[in-house]
Amino acid sequence: MVDLQHRSQIPWMKFDEHKDTLLNRHVSLRLRLTLFDSVITPTILFGLLTSPSTSSQLQNVEVVRNRMLRSIVGWVPLVDHDWRALMQK
Repeated sequence: MVDLQHRSQIPWMKFDEHKDTLLNRHVSLRLRLTLFDSVITPTILFGLLTSPSTSSQLQNVEVVRNRMLRSIVGWVPLVDHDWRALMQK
């Protein structure tokens, strides 16, 4: 469990290093996603290669990646809508 927490913290540290660029709305979304794919994604993948993972651990890594992508894109959930119904839609 400690290893999983550490593997999820390292990509967040790398994300924080590049936060100014990744969250900058004046930079095109394509360039921000390219930066994400070239810097953050390899960091996440390296964490997966260093130790064996269960399916629940892989799901947690996917959750971390999706949170980062939502913050880059600027997506926020609507208050009045049900989360599950919105994701199914």
